[in-house]
Amino acid sequence: MARFVLIFLICPLFLTWAIVGTSAKRPNRTVTGSLIFPDYPPSALNSEEEDDDTGELKTFHDVEAKMKSLIDDVIKKVLPFVIRSSADIRLSGRCMASIFQMVIGMQKLQEWAVRMVDASGKPPSGIFQGTSMSLGDFDECINVRLGKMGKIPAPGEREYFHGKYCTVECRLPKGILDAIDEYESATPERRHNTSIGTSKTFLSMLLKYGQYMKVAAFRFGVCIPSTCDVEDLSSITTTIAKQVGFPLKVLHCQEKRSIEFRSEQTVITIVLTSIILTVLFCTVLEVYFEKFGVNSLSKTQKILQNISQSISVISSTKRLVDVKKDNHPMPIMRGLFLLTVVFNVLGHTYLMYNHLYFFKYSSVVNYYEYMQQFSFSVIANGSNGVENYFFIAGFLITFIRWRKPIDTPKINLPKLIMKPYIRMTFFQLLVIALFLMIPLFGNGPFWGDFVGPYLQSCRDRWWLNLFYIQNYWQSDDTCLYHTWLLAAIMQLYIVAVIVVWFLIKKPNIGFFLIITIVICGMAGVGAVVFIHKLPGALSMYLLDGVSGPQMWNTLFIKTFDHVGSFSIGLVTGYIVAKHKNSFNFGKVTTTVIWCVSLTCLLAVMFGLYEYRHGDLKMESSLAILYAMLNRNIYALFLAWFTIACVTGKAGFLPNLLSWKALIPAYRLSFLAYLLHLIVIYYHIGIVRERMYLSHEENIINYFGYLVSTFILAYICYIFFQVPYMYLESLILKKEIQSDEDSTEDIEKDEKCKFGDSNNISLTAKSIKRHMQTLTISSIKDNQILTGIQPLQEKL
Repeated sequence: MARFVLIFLICPLFLTWAIVGTSAKRPNRTVTGSLIFPDYPPSALNSEEEDDDTGELKTFHDVEAKMKSLIDDVIKKVLPFVIRSSADIRLSGRCMASIFQMVIGMQKLQEWAVRMVDASGKPPSGIFQGTSMSLGDFDECINVRLGKMGKIPAPGEREYFHGKYCTVECRLPKGILDAIDEYESATPERRHNTSIGTSKTFLSMLLKYGQYMKVAAFRFGVCIPSTCDVEDLSSITTTIAKQVGFPLKVLHCQEKRSIEFRSEQTVITIVLTSIILTVLFCTVLEVYFEKFGVNSLSKTQKILQNISQSISVISSTKRLVDVKKDNHPMPIMRGLFLLTVVFNVLGHTYLMYNHLYFFKYSSVVNYYEYMQQFSFSVIANGSNGVENYFFIAGFLITFIRWRKPIDTPKINLPKLIMKPYIRMTFFQLLVIALFLMIPLFGNGPFWGDFVGPYLQSCRDRWWLNLFYIQNYWQSDDTCLYHTWLLAAIMQLYIVAVIVVWFLIKKPNIGFFLIITIVICGMAGVGAVVFIHKLPGALSMYLLDGVSGPQMWNTLFIKTFDHVGSFSIGLVTGYIVAKHKNSFNFGKVTTTVIWCVSLTCLLAVMFGLYEYRHGDLKMESSLAILYAMLNRNIYALFLAWFTIACVTGKAGFLPNLLSWKALIPAYRLSFLAYLLHLIVIYYHIGIVRERMYLSHEENIINYFGYLVSTFILAYICYIFFQVPYMYLESLILKKEIQSDEDSTEDIEKDEKCKFGDSNNISLTAKSIKRHMQTLTISSIKDNQILTGIQPLQEKL
């Protein structure tokens, strides 16, 4: 029986070949131009002679007989190959019996057997254009069921087997990869003398893609009986790989499954459902009290009314969309933060930290065409946009502290650190819990490859997020890798406490400390780039499938790579708060500064455009210099931009960024940042077919991701964030009441007059005022905000 093992895998290919071969055997009357290229339309459609010449099958019986004959021909042609390979194949008895039954089913043209072959992937068109996946039909495969007499088993009847969808990966052979390495390592003068450089075949076109070929692979779906496992299919693919010379590997298999709750999913479901039901119950109570009123003599009803008005869906939504009460200390930062989150989603629509992200596309080489577009540099070098978060966080820490001097008691460091820690941890745990629930709602041919590893990392290493050290771990092994940003800013927040202490006690020492931190950060960046021989930036122009992940893990997610932007934000906030009214820029000065700053920004964002072809390597010294300076220069532009907005030298931009219509979206933006990758993961996991890579396709996906993310953020805001903030307000009620008067003074100080605070002693309230101001105001105004003040503004 082993000789039938390979038939179902290569049946589609040989079927096509048999059809061509059968057509070739048909006798030709003559080889004339009129027969090779007949006139159209035919001149004698009704003639008996023309009907005989077409070879069309006229009866249903003829069609069946012809198809059976073709399949028999395929089996006869495949048998020699199967017999030669059968000695190397080791299959379980059940698998071999099922494959034998499948071959018999194909000979009889039974529907279930034909569907299994039909559900398997076929060689697609456009492989040379970067189409690297043939998914087949996932749903058709897993829905195949075989019972008695080759029919679908009725409920209660015995099932012989069902379809199992497996993913097989084919990579380039070692000979091609070594030839590419030889070409890449050779000098430009000797490249044409290398083995692949002298090739006159189509294989020389692989040089265009260079080191990307190291991660290039082709994946296709195979539908096999459920009685066969991964080891059985691996035995078959290993035998085929020896014949074709290309390495093949079975990645995983999936079957149709019923919903089964894991232990963590059961706990999450109970907790989240309880919270949702509580919010819905409070909503019903609010409607009831509004209709029938509250008994003034009943304390219970008053308490229930207070709770229902605080966390009900109706009241929370009203507070969310209320734009009349804006307590933000610097409205332009609100708009800048929202814009950064929106751009974040766009960037992840085009590129993600996962080389499998491109498998969902056909015509992936279109990315090379994007590289030729000058405007694409904004996305290609979009990693600099993350500096907005660090700058905003640093700016708000010092700006809110020095916008008005306040005398307060001694500092309470444990409380100062624990409050933001608890609040940030709550949001991370919420998003992790939601992510662990998505296997209950989705599956697909790409699920096990793309979503599965992320889910497993969250199950195994979710605790890294509790300690905020995930940015010093390999992103492949962390839970929701984009939370590295929270870890980095939490670490910098601790550093900021020390810096603020010196700025209060000894400003000169404080500024010296900031300069030292920036220099140390730049030195660390330069050292890492030199030691690991990294490119100068996390740019699409400079990266390949090897250096990209390496630079991400060794440099980009590390705190010292962004400490410069954070420190520049600290200094900018301090200067704007203390010396806002001292700024007096003339037209000439303003024009010169704008020209210099825009030139620096364009150099950072578009300076790498000449590397777009991929064959020009950045020299080591230039890479080190660019890596050390580009993020700091970008942050300096943000510093000038902020000062220009504050002093009215930025035209309409301050009004646009502080537009009150953006306030509801801003209040959801922190959750949107945390949730947007879950939306993208889910979409890729359930994809059934390849998507054509184009700007139009990506823009459509982008708006789908953006809208879905903010809808999910709204749901989480209503059902989870608002109740949490309400509980926090109850716990901190006494402290809030004691600070309420001083906070009102800050809110009323619209002109932001500043005084010298060099003699103010360091206290808990003086430093943590930047956290409590918005929280206190939001509770008074029945407005729930998103997170701790500095972290809220950045994430």
